[in-house]
Amino acid sequence: SIYPNQDVQQSVLEGLGVPPTSSKVLIDEGWKLLSLPSKESRLSDISDDILIQGVPGSEYPNSTSNVYLFDELGEWRTPVHTDSIIPEGLGIALYQFGSVSNSSLYVQTILDLTGFEITQNVQVPLHRGAPNRFTLVGNPYPSFFDPQYLSINEGAIQNTIVTWNPSLNVYELQNLNDGYWLAPWEAFWVETSDALVDSLQFLTIGRRGNLYPFQQKKAERNQMVVLSFTLKSEIVIDKALAVVFSQEA
Repeated sequence: SIYPNQDVQQSVLEGLGVPPTSSKVLIDEGWKLLSLPSKESRLSDISDDILIQGVPGSEYPNSTSNVYLFDELGEWRTPVHTDSIIPEGLGIALYQFGSVSNSSLYVQTILDLTGFEITQNVQVPLHRGAPNRFTLVGNPYPSFFDPQYLSINEGAIQNTIVTWNPSLNVYELQNLNDGYWLAPWEAFWVETSDALVDSLQFLTIGRRGNLYPFQQKKAERNQMVVLSFTLKSEIVIDKALAVVFSQEA
């Protein structure tokens, strides 16, 4: 068609298949927190690009798993099968193995996700029942997302989220009102503030274009005072603690 619409573009064409929804470049060995941004995503959708093991249906099902979920049950668990659907908006922890010759430097993997883009609001159950409980969730859209548009029907979550910096292997704290945009494929931790909250909703109005977010330019940033702490030892660096003061405070 010389005037293609969404239905034509996303239909299965003979010999071509479904076009990729999104792609993600992973660099260097180590843990990544990811979200698969398409409808009915499965680990089998990316297992042709990266080694999946320890999960039924994977190439090495009897090995130690390198993929985990952390959901409303509040515990790490291995996916049931590589063909099992990963709930929309839920994050995964995935370990990227290095090469044999040089296991930690300049290992690059490109994940291609083929499927249909999510175009509606996404609701994710949270680890609930008490304050200070965490859930690993993720941006369900193949575009940047403004976390100010995370919606809670009842109760509340903390006004900060925790992201993982794979290049530094540290957790970092992001304030929901500080102009931080979640990248496509990015997973993060949310924390409950009380026992009433039971789910989190990603609203489509929070979707942003695929350009670098304005957090990189520090434009339109709210004027806040932030007192940040860094915990450092021989085996860990953690930057996931900060005290944020509003202008009034």
